[in-house]
Amino acid sequence: MNRLLSRSTHRYLRSYLLKNGKVVNADLSFHADILLEDGKISAISNQLSHKSATVIDCTNKLIIPGGIDTHTHLQLPFMGAFAADDFDKGTKAAIAGGTTSFIDFAIPNKG
Repeated sequence: MNRLLSRSTHRYLRSYLLKNGKVVNADLSFHADILLEDGKISAISNQLSHKSATVIDCTNKLIIPGGIDTHTHLQLPFMGAFAADDFDKGTKAAIAGGTTSFIDFAIPNKG
C-alpha cells in the first residue's frame, strides 16, 4: 500500500486525493475533496486537483476522521475476572492504531 522513506520517519512517498466524498465530523457533514500528502491532510475543499496524487473516488461514501471500534472489552467483568486492557491502556492502543472512537461492550443487568 503506502511506501515509506524509512521506518523511523514514517514519511509517505505518495499523495492521495479523495474525490466527491461526504466528510463527517462531530459537528457537521459536507461534500468535499481531501488531499493527503506525506500522510497528513493538506487540503479540504471542492474541486481539488493534484498532478501526481492517486485519485480515489469516494462518491456515495462517508469519510470519517479515524476508525470507530464499535465493540471493545475494556475492564469487562466475566466469571470473576476482568479483561487485560483497562481504559487507560485500551485508549492508548486504539489511538496508536488509528482508532479515534470506541464503544465499550456493556453487560446489562437483569430486570
